[in-house]
Amino acid sequence: MADLQINLLGPPEIRWEGSLLNVNRRVPRTILFYLAYQGNYVGRRKLLTLFWEDTPTKAARRRLREALSRIRAEVPDPSILPSNSDLVGLDHTKSSVDQIKFLKLVDSVGNQPWLIPQDNQLPENILQTMINATRLWHGSQFLEGADVPSTHSIEDWLSQTNQQLTHLRTRFLLRLSDHSRASGQYEDALKYSYQAIESDNLNEDIHCRILRLLVDMEQYQEARQYYSYVTKLFSEELDSHPSLQLISVYRQIQKETLASIKSSQPDWRVLATIHTPFVGRQAELSQLQETLIHGGGMIVSGESGLGKTRLIQEFCELFASDRRIFVTPCRPAETNLPFQPIIEILRNQIHTTEWGAIQDIWAEPLTIILPELLSLHPSLNPPGTPYDPDQYRSTLFEAIRQVFMYIAQKKDLVIFLDDAQWADEATLSTVAYLIDRPPFDRNALAILATRSEEINPSLENFYLHITLHPN
Repeated sequence: MADLQINLLGPPEIRWEGSLLNVNRRVPRTILFYLAYQGNYVGRRKLLTLFWEDTPTKAARRRLREALSRIRAEVPDPSILPSNSDLVGLDHTKSSVDQIKFLKLVDSVGNQPWLIPQDNQLPENILQTMINATRLWHGSQFLEGADVPSTHSIEDWLSQTNQQLTHLRTRFLLRLSDHSRASGQYEDALKYSYQAIESDNLNEDIHCRILRLLVDMEQYQEARQYYSYVTKLFSEELDSHPSLQLISVYRQIQKETLASIKSSQPDWRVLATIHTPFVGRQAELSQLQETLIHGGGMIVSGESGLGKTRLIQEFCELFASDRRIFVTPCRPAETNLPFQPIIEILRNQIHTTEWGAIQDIWAEPLTIILPELLSLHPSLNPPGTPYDPDQYRSTLFEAIRQVFMYIAQKKDLVIFLDDAQWADEATLSTVAYLIDRPPFDRNALAILATRSEEINPSLENFYLHITLHPN
């Protein structure tokens, strides 16, 4: 192993015999990085232009001498940085640079991987060389996060070099992804694609590749979530709507999702061989049944482990089996994510055909939380800037209600929020809005199951402003 190891492919590192070595000053450190990158001797004039472009020549030469002296003082073996009156460089018999290794591996495979059809596997020797090349990277950018002098010449060097190297890395990663897919190793194909997008997060082709892989792996929910992330990213960064390519992939996701789901009705039925009688909660079941007749909302509260969820399951089997039942859990990690339980219901438990029947006037505001609706309503014009919840949420509440109004035309419904002690304020406000209006005034019921020992200020406020049937 070389005495001096310099890593430039990612956050930069300088190591001597395996241990981290700190070159304190920014200019000497960056000169060392530049000499390592070059892989050969560099003319002093080049260094003067790069680092001291606006400094008088005499002063610039003095600063270069001082910087080189500092490097030699901080490297255990000063002879590793030989120089003369015209040239300076690293002794590459005693030093090793990851970027130089990477380029040698790139040169060794040449164009061979791309002469092989992408749906074919790579020969083993080429495959291993490409894997070894990508493993040299410990980040997604050249000199990632490095503190370097701010000169036009250095900025141009960093920008051009980073673009060239990350292009080569991305090209290798995508070819490895193709190989993995051809080999049936979809997890590896997805891993390489995720690594590729790190260097260029606005590359739509790679995002589409990831979406298709998620569909191939039947990870439909992850695909829908990723599509939402991409559409939001492009909206915020480029102020653009999903392209036809992205919409086409999303339609495939929707098609595959529907094909994999026989019904949107939650499956709470217990296998007959393990079904035990549900006893001792008849009073609660009767109260739920009475509330169901009148519609509105109901809180089922109690300590953890008392069987609240089991009670609601039994109630739905006995008294609401002919209704459309929407079920979603609230999670402690999502208490600061507005509308997340409502989003899960709308995204995962309503059919594409139903979304297609929702009027544009109500679908449009919902694109804020469900950007995939743009693919089902091409004429929509979603808001171009992030909305102000205080000004916009009343429209959003009404749009959500209109969706349930449409569904209630065909079938009465029940919404069940489990572990509502972790519900966010926006979700609770949505429920409060719904239960006071049709269809919940007579044909629908919202049930919230909560743990009495958990404290949620938003839930306490919900209690104060809403008249419910407590249990």
